[in-house]
Amino acid sequence: MAKYLIGDIHGCADEFAQLLEKINFNPAEDELYLAGDLVGRGPKPKEVLDLAIKHNAKAVLGNYDLHFLACLYGAREAKESDNFDSLLNLNPEEKQYYASWLQEQGFVREDEGFYLVHASLDPTWLPEQITDIAQQAKEFFKSWGAEEFKRFFGGKQFYINLRELGFASHEEIFLRRFFESLLVFTICRFRQFKTLEEESILLYPSAQQVLDTIGKDKLQKLAPSLLIEDYSKAYFDLNIGLKGKPEAVREQGLYPWFEFARAKAERTKDNVRQVYKNPNFNFLGFKKPVYFGHWSLCNGFPLPPGFIGTDTSCVFGDRLTAYKLPEFSVNMQDQAFLLTLAQPIAEVKSTIKFN
Repeated sequence: MAKYLIGDIHGCADEFAQLLEKINFNPAEDELYLAGDLVGRGPKPKEVLDLAIKHNAKAVLGNYDLHFLACLYGAREAKESDNFDSLLNLNPEEKQYYASWLQEQGFVREDEGFYLVHASLDPTWLPEQITDIAQQAKEFFKSWGAEEFKRFFGGKQFYINLRELGFASHEEIFLRRFFESLLVFTICRFRQFKTLEEESILLYPSAQQVLDTIGKDKLQKLAPSLLIEDYSKAYFDLNIGLKGKPEAVREQGLYPWFEFARAKAERTKDNVRQVYKNPNFNFLGFKKPVYFGHWSLCNGFPLPPGFIGTDTSCVFGDRLTAYKLPEFSVNMQDQAFLLTLAQPIAEVKSTIKFN
């Protein structure tokens, strides 16, 4: 038995089928993993989902998959460029069939030898936290119907929920933590060091204003964030607007999410008082290689060993890529072996003409 991973497909069903043939995939013996963004932009989203279901694929959800579901449930209007018509024009029973399958997939896949996520993971999370946070997010999200999509996705990007939610109830705290996990799993490319006074995604408008309103002791007790342990200290915020090349901007405290070790080392040199004994910067790293999609501009950039970007821009005219996943526990100190994991086993050139 072999385990294969294919990067962001984005509705490119012809290339998906060719790649499965090229790796001689056998669903009776092999396992197929998909890095999210199965649909969106490409011409054949329905055919992609049919192939995924036929081959018993284990997918993680990406931001385009979430956008599609929001459109399907009537929370958003699809754009012509989304290319969702072949799915949205189905009868209600057929639409629910595909929606249910997608919502069952979850946001993180974990095996003995790897993690798979669409966008990112947080370096402060312990292995058991990654498992628990991903499972809670999956169980909650798969229960959603039209009411939840319209409430949380209707007419807005879902990070806005963090601005709108308060700190007064258990439901609000649960939802805050859920939307943080969704941003990490499906959107985040960059992280950024923030002081208490700076404008924030996690604690809007700033951590200091939230502290002044709620109070430090109450905020520590509520623990509304999955990404902040001490609310009175600087922290590693999300930067969800930046989509460029995976290059750090040291003077701005801005780093690709997988460059956390470099980020901490440089921040320690630049401002040791901010980092010293600050649990918000207790970057543990990961016990397994992390495969992710979402960020096609990682192609051609040397990533830290153990981080494998799989989005090779098929929908923009480049290629669709398959990787063979490790089937055993990996020595994360063996950098030479970790680098071999980033080598694809097969590729198919895109037939899409992108303008």
